[in-house]
Amino acid sequence: MAQNRVYLSVASNIQPEANILQAMTELKQFCQLKAISRCFVTDAIPAPGQAPTKDLPYYINCVAFVETAYEATAFKFDVLRSLETKLGRVRTADKYAPRTLDLDILLFNDAVIQAENLVIPDPDIKKRWFLTQGILDINPDLSLPDDAQPLRVYLQPLLDDLAATNQTFTEDQTLRGKILAIA
Repeated sequence: MAQNRVYLSVASNIQPEANILQAMTELKQFCQLKAISRCFVTDAIPAPGQAPTKDLPYYINCVAFVETAYEATAFKFDVLRSLETKLGRVRTADKYAPRTLDLDILLFNDAVIQAENLVIPDPDIKKRWFLTQGILDINPDLSLPDDAQPLRVYLQPLLDDLAATNQTFTEDQTLRGKILAIA
C-alpha cells in the first residue's frame, strides 16, 4: 500500500512534555515517524487584539514527518482528532484555549486541499515561525505545493515579528531525544 508523506504540527501547553511523548508513542500504531524537528518551548499565542503575556502556560511545538497509509481526511479525523480526545483535549469555541494536545496536518504529499474542514497546506505555516522552522529543520529545501518560492523565504519576517513582540523561545532537547528514542 502506498505511503503518504505527512508533516504534522504537534503542540501542547497542558503537561506538554508528557502529552507530546504519549501522542508520539500512540501515533506509531497509525504511521511511521521518519523525522522530528527541534521542540520549541514558546509563549502562548494571544487571541487577536490581546497583547502577548507570560501569564498563560507555555507551549511546546514541534513538527513530525511521518508516513501513513491513511488518506488526509481519515488521518485528520479518525486518527489525529481521536488521539487528541484520548489525551484529554476538549474543543471549545476559544481557539486560543490551553490544550493537552493539538495535532494538525501541515502538508500531505504535494496535495492542495481546500475543503470546509481541511485546508492543506495549512495556512498557519506562513504565519507561525515555529511551523516554518520545524518543517525547514526536516527539509531545508522544501517549497509548498501551492507556492513556487522556497519555504525559507517566509522564515526571517516571522522571526522579525517574534523579536518585535519581545516573545522568547527555548528548545527542549530532552523531549526531542525521547521522541527519537521511541521512533
